[in-house]
Amino acid sequence: MPRRQSAVRSAAGPGATRASVNEPDRTVTVMELVLCLSIAAVAVFAWMALLLLDNHVGTLVDVAVVAAACYAALLVLLWRRWHRPAIRTDPAGLAITVVAGAVGAFFFFPGFHYGVTDKDPGGYIEIGAAFARHASYSFTDVLAQHVPGIVTQSPGARFPAVWQAGPHTVIPQFYHLWPALLAMAYDVGGLRLEVEVTPALGVLSVMAFAALLRRAVRHRAGLAASAVGGLLLATNMLEVWQAKYPTAEMLSQLLIVSALLAIALALDTGWAPAAGLAGLLVGVDWLARADIVLLAAIAVLIGALLVALRRWDSRCWWFVAGLGVTLPHVLWQAYAGADDYTISNGVPALHLLIEGTVGAFAAAVLFRWAARPALDWIAEGLNRKHWQRRGGAVVCVTAVALLAAGFLRPWYDVTHTVISGTRLPTYNEENLRNLSRFLTLPGIALAVAGLASLALRRWRATLWLIAIPALLVAPVYLYDLHNVSRLMPGGRRYVPEVLPGFLILITLALVAGMGWRLRRRAPLRLPAIAAAVGLLVVFVWQSAPLRMHDEEGGSLAVSAALASTAQGRTGVYLFQWKGPTVCCTEPEYLFGGAIWLERGEYSALLPYDPHLDAGYVRSVLAGMPGSPVFVIWDGTSSPPPLARLSLTAVRHIQTGLPVWNESYVARPTGEAVPIPLDFTVWRVTS
Repeated sequence: MPRRQSAVRSAAGPGATRASVNEPDRTVTVMELVLCLSIAAVAVFAWMALLLLDNHVGTLVDVAVVAAACYAALLVLLWRRWHRPAIRTDPAGLAITVVAGAVGAFFFFPGFHYGVTDKDPGGYIEIGAAFARHASYSFTDVLAQHVPGIVTQSPGARFPAVWQAGPHTVIPQFYHLWPALLAMAYDVGGLRLEVEVTPALGVLSVMAFAALLRRAVRHRAGLAASAVGGLLLATNMLEVWQAKYPTAEMLSQLLIVSALLAIALALDTGWAPAAGLAGLLVGVDWLARADIVLLAAIAVLIGALLVALRRWDSRCWWFVAGLGVTLPHVLWQAYAGADDYTISNGVPALHLLIEGTVGAFAAAVLFRWAARPALDWIAEGLNRKHWQRRGGAVVCVTAVALLAAGFLRPWYDVTHTVISGTRLPTYNEENLRNLSRFLTLPGIALAVAGLASLALRRWRATLWLIAIPALLVAPVYLYDLHNVSRLMPGGRRYVPEVLPGFLILITLALVAGMGWRLRRRAPLRLPAIAAAVGLLVVFVWQSAPLRMHDEEGGSLAVSAALASTAQGRTGVYLFQWKGPTVCCTEPEYLFGGAIWLERGEYSALLPYDPHLDAGYVRSVLAGMPGSPVFVIWDGTSSPPPLARLSLTAVRHIQTGLPVWNESYVARPTGEAVPIPLDFTVWRVTS
């Protein structure tokens, strides 16, 4: 037997041939099946929680019963009457996936005990608690209902993330799937369990990512890809931070990675219901983040292309059905339930989405009918190796040009924005450099090499489809982050699609180097292994300080201490307000909404100092006769504008809340800067 054929057989197993090595894996592994079913359970549970909260009946028991019934129906739909692929154990892939998840758990747990509203994470925590308490996504502002002229922090918002939908009704900021899931955690274990949901989802996401690479990169190379990619994702600093940070991005990453895994299964095995699961996961993710509209647009473009090239099959219909199940709820939330948030994020109007979708498919049908010879020529050309290489070369040159423009952008395009009449820098020109601080410059170079290995060799639909979301979404965020540009909170934009996409390309480059042979030798194997180990060491070194850091740690204890001041009654807490230009580390900003939504008390701002007098406090006393009233004031001296009231100091809080030392242009290296707190709680006795 020729030496080359022997090598192929020994790598793929007894009796294998070159054709079998190049064939996709038509089976489903136990780990893939368990992950898909587990993540589908999370998605269905979260969706049912939001659906019932939107109908004002979102108790834990109701959600559990409805979600169990829907999940059982989903299992029956996926597993009966349709062709099912064979199942195999894949012990090596299973072990690698479990190890990657264990490494992630080591870095991710415990989550940040984030109970203040200086930034979005605390807003999500308090909204989740409020949803659980009211079993509804909207609720009545009791204090505003009983006290006329209640002070708001900004027009239409009582506190950060606490938006008013009417004179006495609150519909909090954001899309509501993530706080709906947090509400269920609150019902089970309170605020302490809420902050551990993100790390748990992060572990699942790392495992799904490792399984995705095992699936996409074939045979034994898939084991190396799964190990390298899973460990790099589990230790990357952006991933570790966001897995401890209670925002929606980690849930979104989990759903996107799992949708890609389901699509890969559908492509390799022909199992159409897997594509339906992918559509369902994308739709559920759209209920969590407004910018999933970008992925929906990509799906429309790919679908129109498949129609034009006559490649539309049952898997496409299943994807549409999975997405279509959630779409009515998605559109209701986006354009009715949370329309203000949709508008503030620049999401296109509903008629534009409909017109764009209809137009894309109408154009595809027209081209399919009117330009069939040309489309046949294109479809045939896409299957030819030399045309694939030419197209891949165009993709690589475009990517290199965009990266060069991104790195050089601070020299030619310094951007600014205007907020409240003040011109401020956006630091968007630093976006690519900031991302490279977490991926490293060698990592960016490896991503380019990985793109070349994808584009310049024989094309595979599975690899292209798992890379396309990052390739198309990354330029959008690298051009304009659409968020604060401080590295840690701003970097969460990259976590759902961009970070996994770059790590997929990096992994492809490393695995290609490990397996590349020249004249029966492997000249790049040792350098590729060294590069993988080096990246892993750098990622661990960057993430290690987060093991001992607890962002805003102690904030839950402060809000609990404030709430205990009322001694079991529902108190009213009036916070000193230093004006709309003061942000974001003052007690009123940190705890004004938290004491209300997290702890079930009532809270409001006092009028801005120049307009403060005892009359406002007396109106609160008159409107809430059964509740003790407290004034929160800086320092230990009694509030001078309220000298005509009888005030008694009942609690003095002096502490500091650790916050990561953030920057716009430098990666934090482990130093935490405490937010000083020094205020007194005064009881209004008459």
